[in-house]
Amino acid sequence: MTAEPRTFVDVDATPERVWRVLTDPPAHAEWNPVVTEAGGDPLTAVPRADVAALEPVRTRDTGSGMRLGCGREVVERRGRSQLGPVSTYRVPGTPPSRAGLTGPVRVVWAHAPPAASPAPTVTVGVAHRDGHEHERAAPMATPLPALTPVEDSLFLTLCCRALDNRSPHPILGDEIADEIVRTLDHDYERLNTTTNLVLNVALRAKKIDEVASRFIARHPDAVGLDLGAGFDTRPARITPPPTVDWYDVDLPEVVAAREHVVPDRAKAHTISADVTDPDWLDALPTDRPAVVTADGLMGFLAKEELGALFDRLIDHFPSGELVFNGYTRFTIWVARHSRGTKSVADQVKFPGMDDPREPERWNPGLELVQEMLISRQPEIARFPPVLRAYYRLSARSTSWSRKGTLVLHYRF
Repeated sequence: MTAEPRTFVDVDATPERVWRVLTDPPAHAEWNPVVTEAGGDPLTAVPRADVAALEPVRTRDTGSGMRLGCGREVVERRGRSQLGPVSTYRVPGTPPSRAGLTGPVRVVWAHAPPAASPAPTVTVGVAHRDGHEHERAAPMATPLPALTPVEDSLFLTLCCRALDNRSPHPILGDEIADEIVRTLDHDYERLNTTTNLVLNVALRAKKIDEVASRFIARHPDAVGLDLGAGFDTRPARITPPPTVDWYDVDLPEVVAAREHVVPDRAKAHTISADVTDPDWLDALPTDRPAVVTADGLMGFLAKEELGALFDRLIDHFPSGELVFNGYTRFTIWVARHSRGTKSVADQVKFPGMDDPREPERWNPGLELVQEMLISRQPEIARFPPVLRAYYRLSARSTSWSRKGTLVLHYRF
C-alpha cells in the first residue's frame, strides 16, 4: 500500500477567506508543510457567493485567462499565469436555496507526492443554518480506462447535465451526474461547454425522460432501453416500478468504466455491445413492450446503421416507442463547426434529417407520435433573457425551430 501524507487543518473562517488563502501560492510556505515553494502571480479570483465545498481540480492556462473547473461553473482569473506544480482549488457553486451554507469551514486535504497520479482528496465540513456541521467528502478521483474518441464523447453530455444541476434553477436536476463529474479524473475544461449547450442537453434529456415515464405508467411490465447510455442514469430520474427491467447499452469499455462510477440500481442492467451489432438484442425478452431511448446517439450512426437498428428493434419487441434527439442537416453542420461540440465533431456520421416522418419510410411499422421542438417547450421561460428571447422568436417558425434541438417520438 502506498502511504499518503495527510494534513488536517481546522480553519475558523468563511469559505471566501479560505479561498483567498488557498489561492495565494507564495504564502503557502508560511503555513503549508507540504508545499515548501510555490510560484506564479497571486490569484485575484474570488469565489461564487453560493459555495458549498472546496475541491481539487486541474487547471489550464487558456491564454486569455486561467479557468478552474468544469464548464460554466468556474472561477476565472484574467491574465496569464504559470503556476507549475502547485495545488489549485475551486469552489463549485451550489444554489443557496438548496445548501443554505455559511462558515466556518473545516478543510481536510491530502497532498500526494508530485509523482503520484491521483488527485488530492478534499473533505469539507460546512456549518449549515441549522447550526450543525455537515461533512461532505469529495472522493479520490476515479481513473478511467483509455476510451476511443466516440466513447469519450459521453463526457460532453455528462458535464452538461452536471452543470445544469449546479444552476440556481436546474432544468433536469441530475444530481447523480453532478456527483460523477466530481469523482472522475477527467479534463472537462477541453469540452468548451456553453450556456446554450448545457440548457439544450438538459432540456432534451428531460423531454426524453417524460416520454419514457408516460410509457412505463401505461405499461408497468415494460422493458426500458437506453442506447449509447454512457454514464447516464435515467432510471434514477424516472424511478420505474420494480416490474420494469431497464437496460443501459453501450460499448464494452464504456460499460466497464460505468460499473465503477454509476450507482447500482435494482432491475437496472447493462449490456456491453455496439448497437450496430445484430446480436445484442438476443439477451432481451421478446414478449414485453419496450420504450427505447437514445440521447445523443443518432449523430454517431450512419443513416443505414440507424435504419437497420430500428428494424431490429421493431422485429424484436411486440410493441413499443422510440424517443431520441433528432438532427437536421443544419444541426449536423453546427455540430461539426460549433465551439461547444468541437470535441465530438470528428465522430459525427449522420448526415441529418429534415423531415421527421422520414423514418416512417424506412420501416412501415414506425409511426411519428410527436416532434418536440425545444423552442416551443415551457421550460424556455427559465432560460437566460437573451436565449429566452431568441427561442421565443424562433418558436414562431417550425422551419427555424428545426435548426435547433428537437426530440422525436415514434411508436411501433
